[in-house]
Amino acid sequence: MPAGEFGGRWRSIDVVVDGEAEAVRTEQVAGVMVDHGQLLFTGLGPMRRFRMWEPEDGLADYVFRGGDAPALAKELGASDLGGGLYGWKDLPMERVGEKATPLQERIERDGLAVGVDYRPHCNLEKLNAGLRASEEDAASLVLDGARVVGCGNRWGDGIFAVSRHLDAKGRTVRVRVELGTEERQKLLRGIRLRQGKALVTRFITEGGEPIRFAERLEPAAEEDSGWLFTSGLETEESMEDSDNVVIVPLRSLLGRYKELNAILDAPVGAVFRREGDGFVPEE
Repeated sequence: MPAGEFGGRWRSIDVVVDGEAEAVRTEQVAGVMVDHGQLLFTGLGPMRRFRMWEPEDGLADYVFRGGDAPALAKELGASDLGGGLYGWKDLPMERVGEKATPLQERIERDGLAVGVDYRPHCNLEKLNAGLRASEEDAASLVLDGARVVGCGNRWGDGIFAVSRHLDAKGRTVRVRVELGTEERQKLLRGIRLRQGKALVTRFITEGGEPIRFAERLEPAAEEDSGWLFTSGLETEESMEDSDNVVIVPLRSLLGRYKELNAILDAPVGAVFRREGDGFVPEE
């Protein structure tokens, strides 16, 4: 994607089956459902050999990182693995619980800033290790004599469109997964927006008045949605006093005023007034 709002994300990912062949025809195929933000490109035969969470050698790594990780590692006797990572490597599976249980209990009891990662020596972890070491979030494995390719998609979970590109003989020479579509961009903008905050007058938050007017202003900060909600009872003088306006998570307002969902994507400068159970543009 170009620099800017979605810079650093992939617009699409191509798997090239035959780089010398010319694609003359494209077919759309069913979309692929992505979990954990990762894709795996493989044939059905090698896929039967792919193992998740089942270590090939009976061993696993249990690692953790975070602001409280160094002190916790010293307390529990975990090793410093470098790069801000601590924990234990090459643990027999039956011993993972010995390390994991006290670690998790300590984190939960004291609310420590520590994230953990269980890494059994399986195909998935081999792939993930390659992804972590790759600037392009791509890595490969050999399964059943075939090379399979995995990658991060940089957009998260969801369903993505897939197409295959065929040469004049009908052979698939390229497979494409569309990631940064307009639809996907709109969806992500909507998610970000709903995680933002809005300005609401105290007539609404404390006086119990409903939202009667909604105005989309230029956001003042990254977490600011730009929305200002008023009851219509405010005076110019009250709006000039910042103490009469409070910052509220947009999600909490959507739980109470579901009708706001219909106007949230409106551009900066838009103004709406309540009419019945919804909002209409203010002329």
